[in-house]
Amino acid sequence: MSISFCIPTYNRVHLLKQTLDSVISQIDGELEQIVISDNCSSDSTKSLVESYQKKYPFITYHRWGAVVEAGQNLLKSVELAEKDFCWLLTDDDIIESGGVKKVKKALTTFPDLSGLSVGIKGYDLYLQNEKIIRFQHSIQKFHIFSDKTECLKNLGAWLGFWSAQIVRKSYWEEVKKDSNHLKYLGYHHLYLLSHVICVHSRWAFLPDPIIGYRAGNETFSVEHGLLKRFEIDATTYYEIYSQIFGKRSKITKKVCEDVIKYYLFWQLVSVKCQKTKSSTLFRILRCVFPNFYRQRFFWTHFLTLILLPKALVLLIRKVYRLFFKEKLGLK
Repeated sequence: MSISFCIPTYNRVHLLKQTLDSVISQIDGELEQIVISDNCSSDSTKSLVESYQKKYPFITYHRWGAVVEAGQNLLKSVELAEKDFCWLLTDDDIIESGGVKKVKKALTTFPDLSGLSVGIKGYDLYLQNEKIIRFQHSIQKFHIFSDKTECLKNLGAWLGFWSAQIVRKSYWEEVKKDSNHLKYLGYHHLYLLSHVICVHSRWAFLPDPIIGYRAGNETFSVEHGLLKRFEIDATTYYEIYSQIFGKRSKITKKVCEDVIKYYLFWQLVSVKCQKTKSSTLFRILRCVFPNFYRQRFFWTHFLTLILLPKALVLLIRKVYRLFFKEKLGLK
């Protein structure tokens, strides 16, 4: 089974280099392909990629003439893929040593898989020290799903991690014919992967920490970027799974439960620990409430966090970090 590593990028040349090196060191260029879709970067991304192409002819490079939506950039990288499977990879993550070998072993051992999701290992921004990843999956052993309901109840929220997904190219192209994915800005992949699993339900989960993830690599400001991120996360997961399975389905309920616990809640912690206007907190509450008020966690944790004073949140976070660093043996 051959793999195309699909990397959309934008103005992250210093991070892209580490991503490329982590892939190149683990692959056979005659069998694999790296596809880079450059969203008209203004830094030296073009020069970097062209220098790599001279050494590694298996790198395919596309550069947009103007900046496009991030999801469209990802779609282009997959469109140019020529191998059996596409590994969706962001330009700031790395593949841990031995990760490609483990994934290829799974795909070779089970050639009928439609795709698989993998585990994640957290780091600081410089990939020097390990950090806590709040969403550690409860599945601890390699598992193959054959039922779409069980698969999406367990992995529906996990599919949001770009770099942790490897999908069969032909199945991706099959479901992409449904143009509804175009309305989910930044989350085309979530819609498409969910539909692949609905049509071809044999999907696997490999819990090994295959992806090295830069925790806290948020490039937007708290007042603008994170608020927009709240709006997207608070609506997109709910809308996608409501459209596929219904608003009151068990799958939609479970995905929303995971999203508010592991994404929205911790995004709110980051916001609360910074100087944030009350009006911003109100806007966050207003965009989260409609789709998550049925979740018990919303009332017991999320709303409580909204109301807590910043000083108390900072103290709780400090104690939490100290406890878990000691428990996990992290630096």
